[in-house]
Amino acid sequence: MPRSSAMSRSRRAAQKPSPVLWSEPWAPQVMLGWVATITAAALVLILCWYSISGDRTFDEQKTALDLAIAAVVLTGLSGAAALVSGRRTLALRRRVLLSERPDIRIVKPGAQSVAVEAGPGLLVAGAGLTHYHRLGCQMAIGRDWPEAALTTHEQEGRRPCGVCRP
Repeated sequence: MPRSSAMSRSRRAAQKPSPVLWSEPWAPQVMLGWVATITAAALVLILCWYSISGDRTFDEQKTALDLAIAAVVLTGLSGAAALVSGRRTLALRRRVLLSERPDIRIVKPGAQSVAVEAGPGLLVAGAGLTHYHRLGCQMAIGRDWPEAALTTHEQEGRRPCGVCRP
């Protein structure tokens, strides 16, 4: 094994977040911040509505309306930040699951799966297909496709699968 790939694997293993953080897409701190922002915005909106309800002209209502608009915008930004945080966590989880787990091959439908060591020559594709896959790819599980080297698949004009990204 080349030394650079061994070093990159050890770096990836050191950077992998702890399993506790990976149990859900959003960390408890993110959800707590989002709920706190929504609660604070709701209170501001109620206070603004109460202060505006007795005023008859727009000039008297302008300050409270500006504050209400700011509360709504802040709530939207908080929700967007929480959404981005969850998407980042899912992207990291997907990257780790697809790159560092051993490939899985199912011998027969309903049979027990067998772990296979990942290697450069363990790519599969069926006759007449346009993409090649890793053995454990969701698109290749349960199929009896022959294994071939990367160069063989490229000579036949196949492209890498977009799911397993071999």
